[in-house]
Amino acid sequence: MGEYCKSETDARVLVEAVVAGALQSVGQSQVKPPHSIRSGTIVVFVEQEKGSAKHRWRDGFHWSPAKAQSPFLLYREIEPANANMKYSEKFNRIHALFHISNLRDGTQLVSNGLAKRTISILGSNGIKYRVISYFKLPEIINFHRKAHLPSCGGLKLPSDIPEYAQYAVIPLTKQDSGNNCQQTDTIFTKPVEYEIVNPNAQAEDMTPLLLPPSMISTRFSVEWTLNVLENL
Repeated sequence: MGEYCKSETDARVLVEAVVAGALQSVGQSQVKPPHSIRSGTIVVFVEQEKGSAKHRWRDGFHWSPAKAQSPFLLYREIEPANANMKYSEKFNRIHALFHISNLRDGTQLVSNGLAKRTISILGSNGIKYRVISYFKLPEIINFHRKAHLPSCGGLKLPSDIPEYAQYAVIPLTKQDSGNNCQQTDTIFTKPVEYEIVNPNAQAEDMTPLLLPPSMISTRFSVEWTLNVLENL
């Protein structure tokens, strides 16, 4: 069972899990073998720690030029063009979101190939992280329909997984949200993979400011608000 980052919220949940130490680092290798990446793989890493140099991270695949898919950058897997094996895909409203037309000369999209979406997120610890979500288009199309199931093609959204609920963080201001999400080239220093350390933790134990209102009980919200007002 893999995961897919549909929204900035999905990426932010994973970043805060990294900040909390719930996702375990897998080392600092600058190249990840292609056979270890498949649809549903998500990589989270520190883009640059203070005082350290940036290193370009490579996964061994050949990718198209980036397409802005705010707040993400989208890439599609490519291969040398072959007139006898020309790739064509459906072209409806949803497929158009993932279509890339500015391919380099002599290249074409890989039939049923991988795609990836990347995003930069500023963690609550002040460190910028990069999140890369790998997927195959048929497995995530339903996530972009008006109504989608909790899982699609065997993939899930991190924000729909109860174990990640405690890491939900909301920007305090619109300006903060903009600063926390930037589109840059893929940079590598410290990748991590999923390992839930404390799956039984309760969302109610979190500080109210870090939780969406829907995750805070009414009694707790009222008591906390009254306490703040009494101390003004």
